[in-house]
Amino acid sequence: MSQTTGYGYISTVAQAGQKVDLVFDTVDSFAAEGAVPFGVAVIRGTADDQCQVADSDAGDFLGVSLFTHTIEQTFPATGNAAYADTDTVSVVSDGRVWMEAVGAVTAGAAAYAIVAAGATQGQATATSTDNLLIGKFITSGEDELVAVQVEA
Repeated sequence: MSQTTGYGYISTVAQAGQKVDLVFDTVDSFAAEGAVPFGVAVIRGTADDQCQVADSDAGDFLGVSLFTHTIEQTFPATGNAAYADTDTVSVVSDGRVWMEAVGAVTAGAAAYAIVAAGATQGQATATSTDNLLIGKFITSGEDELVAVQVEA
């Protein structure tokens, strides 16, 4: 039997979709329309009770998909866990959540979600052009997890 020896002394700050703190927040539930990764901006799907990863800057922004322990992740964690099609997605519409930032972002600045298809779709950015306004950044960073105040 092998022994795990890869533990470090410092744990990660958080993971995408995890709540930042215990401030008041609003969390709603929607059925996933397609796969919805943790910590991405979602918009209303084809039905009122559905959500999908943001793919339009004119979409009806619902919030950010929250992390859950109920979905099995790969080991070691590769960051690709997601809600499957038709799963119930917890979505924070007002509150603070950890998101992956694409590029440099500054605390206090407006936060946008990337709507272009690809590996970064739904993630946070400071670039407003052709992206969806989702709130403001609470922390600064570059290509790393940052705290976002979601305002749907």
